[in-house]
Formats: sequence, structure tokens, C-alpha cells
Amino acid sequence: MRTDLFAEICQHFVSDQALTAYLHAVTLYGVERWLFRRELTRNLASSILCNYVLAIGHRFLHRLAIVKQSAAFLQNETLPMVTASGQLSLIEVVPFRLTPSLQAYITPVGIDGVLASALVFGARKLAKPQSDFMDFVTLFVRDELFIWYLNQQPQTSPSSSDESAFIQRTSVLSEIVEDPFEKIASLGIEQAAFLARVLQNCELVAKRAQTLACLKEESTRPTDREPHGMQTALDLISSATNPQKLALMDAHWHPWF
Repeated sequence: MRTDLFAEICQHFVSDQALTAYLHAVTLYGVERWLFRRELTRNLASSILCNYVLAIGHRFLHRLAIVKQSAAFLQNETLPMVTASGQLSLIEVVPFRLTPSLQAYITPVGIDGVLASALVFGARKLAKPQSDFMDFVTLFVRDELFIWYLNQQPQTSPSSSDESAFIQRTSVLSEIVEDPFEKIASLGIEQAAFLARVLQNCELVAKRAQTLACLKEESTRPTDREPHGMQTALDLISSATNPQKLALMDAHWHPWF
């Protein structure tokens, strides 16, 4: 039933050409439109890579923006999805946001060509042994898990608004930067267990980057055949664009737009 409703909305109420019509209206003709589409596709690939590797979900429309001057694809927050067991994991039905409007603007050629290749290229850069990516991921995971631990603590006073919650989060993170282990000990959190959870999540992040880089798949293919090199990226794109999975997303996610 949800799939039928999704198809009905896409067919009669929300055209998949809405984004295309708007971006064509704000750009000139010819080469400029082609360059804008290519640059936006690359920036979208960077956003998708970040969301998938760091398990960032809830990509609602009000959290996304496109810069008309530079074709940048912006996100106003990067909060990972943390399960009840404290793992950064993708718990949504689709791995990232690639809705019909984005598909129609990028075109099938751009999805299978520019988008998929940019995803694999970026993942291979992150998966390199000499990359500094994991150094930054460790700090990112540490801060997010610390906030997760705080949320598990009994609240002495309920937060009155989102603004006060943001101020409290900023204050706590600043204290972590000054002396993380002292702050962890003051809350009764076992340091060894906390560090083990951080390392476990960092390994999950690294595994997702290596999987998307398609390095293992290439090494296990027969030598007499030409390796595809992007099969994992194509599988994820296929999952993200599947109408049956998009129909299962929350209505506030606007899966048809």
C-alpha cells in the first residue's frame, strides 16, 4: 500500500522534474548547465560518502541546501545514528538520500558514471593506509559517544528547548576537549570500556570505507576477467533509488522529492 501511495504521489502531485526545472532556471544555457550538473554530482557524492561512512541519517529537506553560485551541496549538521548498544550504524531503510528529483537532475548517465566513480574514488582515498582520515574519525566518534553516554544518564532537569540542548551539548564538548579522561571519570564512565567502544566504532567506519572502495572485491576476482571496480557503489545506489524502499521512509523525509 505504501508503494502504491508513493507511486501515486510521484505521478500526480510531485514531479521528479521539480529540481531540474529550478536549477535550469537559475543557470544559463549550454556548457554552464553541464558544468553545474557535473560539479553538483561530485559534491553530492562527497556528501553521500560522508553520510554512509559515518552513519549519518535523517537527511530531511530542511537540513540540505544547494549553493547556486558554486553548486555546493551543504548539510547543516552531521549527527550520526547511534543504536541502543552504542554503535554508529545505518538504521534507515536506504543507505543515503538519492530521491527521484535528484535522480532526474543527475540523469542515469551521471549516476552510473560521475556519481558512482566519485564515490569509489573518495572511498579509496579514505581507505589508504597513509590517510589521516582515521585520526579525525577517532575524535569525531569519541565526542559522539560521549554525548550518547550523557543521554543514557538520568536527566536532573528536562531541557526546555532545542536551543538549550544545543548550548548544553556545546558546553560538554568544550569540556571534553580540555580534559576528556577527567570528564569521563567524573561521570562514572569506565575508561577502558569507553575506549573499547570508540575503537570498535572506528573499525566499523573504516570497514564501511573499505567496502565502498571495492578493494576486496577486486582482489578476489579472477585475473582473466576485467574487474568492475564499482559494484558495491552501484549496489548501494540501486538500494537508495529503489521505490519500494523509498516508500518505507517517513513522510517528513519527503522520499518523493
